[in-house]
Amino acid sequence: AEKLLGYKAEKVLGKHITFVFPDQKREYIRDKIIVPVKKKGTQELEIRLPARGSEAVYARFSLSLLRDNAGEPLGISGYAIDITERKQTEKMLRESEQQFRALLEHAPFPVLISRLEDGTFLYVNQRALLQQMDEIFPQYQSLGVKGVKFGFVQVGSHRWSVWLHE
Repeated sequence: AEKLLGYKAEKVLGKHITFVFPDQKREYIRDKIIVPVKKKGTQELEIRLPARGSEAVYARFSLSLLRDNAGEPLGISGYAIDITERKQTEKMLRESEQQFRALLEHAPFPVLISRLEDGTFLYVNQRALLQQMDEIFPQYQSLGVKGVKFGFVQVGSHRWSVWLHE
């Protein structure tokens, strides 16, 4: 508790888990921690904890239900690992991927990325596809393809879709 949240053990021992969370998180604690642990006997989750100093802390919790001799729930035991650095790295990676994707999409020249082993295209930017549409689309239509998405495929997003029947 002291390393993650800045509380001395004496201040936390004997307190309910909601002690370290603001009021608005109590429903989350009940729904994502207490209820699942009671139901399944264990629970693992990653959670953003209240700020320690000036920055947020992220922790991975591994929790188990403690039972008495009669099998009745007695409490919850577990541990938390500080994953703040990993979360910050993941955020930087996402931002870097977004910048790379934007760079490729707005490149003034065709960009194609393929697998070395079999030549399968993994990425084609819009400019490359537009320059070869007359050649590529009839081939796709003959295979029964109804549409083509430009760029990296994002499930549900049709931002760069071109429908062949239009």
